This record gives sequence, structure tokens and C-alpha cells, in this order.
Amino acid sequence: LNRDVLCLGKVPGAREMLSRLSARFMPSKVVVGQAATLSAVRQMDFSTAGTVIFGTHGLIGNGKEVAGLHDPALVLTPDPSTGDDGLLRAQDILRLRMDRVGLVMIAACNSGAADPSTQEEGFSGLGLAFIFAGARALIVSHWYVDIEATMLLAESVLNKLAQADGTTI
Repeated sequence: LNRDVLCLGKVPGAREMLSRLSARFMPSKVVVGQAATLSAVRQMDFSTAGTVIFGTHGLIGNGKEVAGLHDPALVLTPDPSTGDDGLLRAQDILRLRMDRVGLVMIAACNSGAADPSTQEEGFSGLGLAFIFAGARALIVSHWYVDIEATMLLAESVLNKLAQADGTTI
């Protein structure tokens, strides 16, 4: 899977989007590039994170986007030295403790799409995994996303949330 994941490449504008949103709305760190591995996400403490944003590729997991991948996943950075293939699968998300996270925003194509083999509507395994991990709200996409439109949406949502409760997100 490593070769197929690496072939997806970087999401143009994702680093800038995450840095801009973090600087404006969230006094926290941004984990990007070589630091954004499955191991890093597993070690994160989400207990003080009001909002978590992933800006990456989303994979439906039907085996057609990446051969051999049958589970929905978000693409992180592979780390061959640890055997990490760079995929944050639904089963990995279920193990994250996100019960204090108010909002998870997944800025990734098809992150909310249902499994096409079942033809069922609704959240994908990714969306449900974040809900079962404890996240109280979720923003996902049922289609391919444009980074500029995603940025506008994210800023609008975070502005509204900040105005609604008067606190930092």
C-alpha cells in the first residue's frame, strides 16, 4: 500500500489552510508533512482539543482507489521504519479518545461518502468512527473538495462557533 499512498501526493494548499486556521482560531499545534504519521496521531492527547481538523486525502476503502484497501481511511505520512503505511483507518479512529472534542472537520474528498458497494446513504465508516470515538460534531464531504471552498467553509463555521459561545475554539 505504501507505493499507492505515496502516489496520491500532497493535497495542494492543505498545509497553508491548516496553518491559517490554527493561527486564527485554535491556539494549538499543526502537525503536517513528515510529522503527520499514524504513530503521531495515536499519541496525541485530544482531551483539550475543542476542534480537530484533518486536511488530507480521504479514501472510501472500496479497493478501487487504492488496491487492497477495503476500509475507509484518511491518508497520513507513511513511516516505513515503523511499518506505518500512512493510513488512519476507521478502526484506528475508534481507538482515539475524542470525548472532549466538540468538532472534527475532515477536509478530505469523499470523507463522508457511503460505501459504494452497499449503496447506503449516510456517513461512511470514517464519520461513524469519529462519532464513536467521542467527537460531538462532524463535518465531512460526500464529494471531491476544493481547497478554497473548504477554507471558506471552515472559516465560516469556526467564526460562527466562536461567536456562539464567545470562547476560543
